[in-house]
Amino acid sequence: MEDTHSQIDSTPLVSNGVIYIGNDASSFYAIDAKTGQVRWARIFSGGIDSSPALAGGVVYFGDGNNNVHALSARTGDSI
Repeated sequence: MEDTHSQIDSTPLVSNGVIYIGNDASSFYAIDAKTGQVRWARIFSGGIDSSPALAGGVVYFGDGNNNVHALSARTGDSI
């Protein structure tokens, strides 16, 4: 299992065999639930303290700077 190297303060989202989670160090991960390997990771400003939500293939979450982010669930690219 991958170590996020920081505290996690939110509930992970699990969908289609992928765990989506952010940490206090401003990183957001998509982790394969079966293998524990990171599929993709992105770094943002402000710790990620909200639980992610998924709709239409897009993962939404907020950060500690009151920004809302929308990423492709498959690639992690910004939408």
